[in-house]
Amino acid sequence: LNGQRKLEANQTRNLVINENALSLELTHTEKALRGTPISVELAYRNVSGFDFKDVVIRARYPNGFTFTEASVRPDETTGTWHVGAVPAGGRGTIRFSGSIDGPDDARFGIPVSIAARFSSQEYTLIEQTATLVIAPAPITITILANGSADYVVRPGGQLVYTVQYK
Repeated sequence: LNGQRKLEANQTRNLVINENALSLELTHTEKALRGTPISVELAYRNVSGFDFKDVVIRARYPNGFTFTEASVRPDETTGTWHVGAVPAGGRGTIRFSGSIDGPDDARFGIPVSIAARFSSQEYTLIEQTATLVIAPAPITITILANGSADYVVRPGGQLVYTVQYK
């Protein structure tokens, strides 16, 4: 640099984080029959004194979950909402619904996370999980043909149906 010296200074700072910058509250169906509608409401709030410019919310749908609708349209394949800016004190609510299929008494979790981008890097700020259980059906019906669930009738044969329920 033409005989001039370049001066550099390094500083190290410790950053202490006492609480989450964003709060997340999940309200959801806790128990549902297989295939019936379930709903999840997520309420978020910026509890920091900092404006977040690029906020993303993700819900990771479990196997067996079928997305139906949402109050704000997400990318349905990834369950991602690009919220954008959330100023200090700002808040919002997103509701989504779907159905879940699986065996009776199975437990499913839908993790929901909020992330923000800083310097082209995404950081997860908070994550919670909505847990739900598939309730057993209140009635079970079994239909038998000639006393069997897999009876094969032959031409000219006679069928006697039995309907059982619990």
